[in-house]
Amino acid sequence: MCLWKMSDAEGQFAEVVRRAITQEPQRVWGDDGDAVVVMSAADYAHLVAQRDETGMRRKTFTEFLRDSPLAQLEEGEFEVVRSKEPGREITF
Repeated sequence: MCLWKMSDAEGQFAEVVRRAITQEPQRVWGDDGDAVVVMSAADYAHLVAQRDETGMRRKTFTEFLRDSPLAQLEEGEFEVVRSKEPGREITF
């Protein structure tokens, strides 16, 4: 990620934006440290799409399964009980 001093970024704002769109996000820092990151609208949309309505990062399906209480069970601890009934009769 390219680093810009605040004064340089102010003077070359069009270039900062161009690089953010064509290359990668641009970091602008001031005397107190990082101030902002300039990124393309496409990068921002991708970042936002990975968040839920509360702003938390959405879990991948793999993370969802791994975090399931069932994932912590040892083999044989969870038993599926199925009915022995043959089901309903269907007439054609």
